[in-house]
Amino acid sequence: MNIRAGILHIPTVDHAAADAVRYLLHYTLEKLFIQEEQATADQRYVLEEMLRIWSDERELDLIITIGATYLTPGPSSLGSVPDATQSVIERTIPGIAEAMRSYAQQQSALAYLDRSIAGIRGRTLIINLPAGAAPAHLFLEAVVDLISPTIAHLREEKNIPRLADVLSLEIVGEEAEHSGGGTPFEANDEQEENSESSHKLDPAEFQQFLQRQGLRKSRNDD
Repeated sequence: MNIRAGILHIPTVDHAAADAVRYLLHYTLEKLFIQEEQATADQRYVLEEMLRIWSDERELDLIITIGATYLTPGPSSLGSVPDATQSVIERTIPGIAEAMRSYAQQQSALAYLDRSIAGIRGRTLIINLPAGAAPAHLFLEAVVDLISPTIAHLREEKNIPRLADVLSLEIVGEEAEHSGGGTPFEANDEQEENSESSHKLDPAEFQQFLQRQGLRKSRNDD
């Protein structure tokens, strides 16, 4: 899958961060091509216009912003990348931002103060990264494997990977002991052959059930 990408630096080109981001993108996504890369001022409305142009007119699949995601006082016009991104996207992807901060906080809890967000405009995925080679690389490393599946969803491609396809349901605790540890949707040949007998009431099991129920009731009464 070919991915057309753009890297937007705010307010100036961060060469070290750019090298780290480009390396990680190309290493992980073989068919990613960076079509646009430039810097723009840390001014909200300028950023909004740039993101709209790259999404709507240039039709990029992925936009990565680097810088201006730090905390600033409420009235400040700086650090406006998350605000500009929030204004232009049509849907947020909170899990991406959560994953980036959670991953980076393993090295420093200051990651939780970063305001980066991620979202969708049309068929374009926009991801904010903090300034600096190490923070930008660390944040992107946390989610780079999600870029291809996200873009596949936006393109509405066939055979899109979905959560239900890769997760399985397992029974835990007391129920697992009685069921042999399988899922409630699994039935082997032996279980099918003995399905009739499995419905018969076992006096000993029934007595144990009554004892458990009596114990629970007494606890509730207390």
